[in-house]
Amino acid sequence: QEGLVSPDTVFDDVYTSVRIGDATYEDAEDHAPTMSVTEILAHSSNVGTIKIARMLGSARFDQYLRGFGFGHTTGVGLPGEAAGTVYALDQYNETTLASSAIGYSIGVTALQMLDVYATIANGGTSRPPRIVAATVDAQGNRLDVPLAAPRQVISSTTAKAVTGMMQKVVDIGTGTKAAI
Repeated sequence: QEGLVSPDTVFDDVYTSVRIGDATYEDAEDHAPTMSVTEILAHSSNVGTIKIARMLGSARFDQYLRGFGFGHTTGVGLPGEAAGTVYALDQYNETTLASSAIGYSIGVTALQMLDVYATIANGGTSRPPRIVAATVDAQGNRLDVPLAAPRQVISSTTAKAVTGMMQKVVDIGTGTKAAI
């Protein structure tokens, strides 16, 4: 979205460990030392993901996390719905950015994750989820539950590129057993 990388952007030395503060991150599987962004996503490369997050920086990373709905409830109105956990922007440093980028130090609900996938599939437009489409009153009248206003999180071009990269996860990556 920010124009920093494309699906074909290649990173060198992806299969190396990255030391950040007191933490060392490395990929569990043996990958080629050079990988495209598509391959980084397909093979779930922690090191590659951290390198991309560093390029994006804490402020923009946080902006997109929140833009996709992480860190606050979805608004479905269910009692006890969790907001998940996301660092406050002033809590980011080299270590928290890296760990959050690969899914550590962040907590999301299944509904939040589903909403992210739906946003990407919907051309980058988020329409907050709802549990019911309508209710029926005592007289049998259908009362539609209004849809929340949509908002653009990423461009349709970016959403299409991400969708293509996500398909590679099941074609060549870590999710081949999920392929249809």
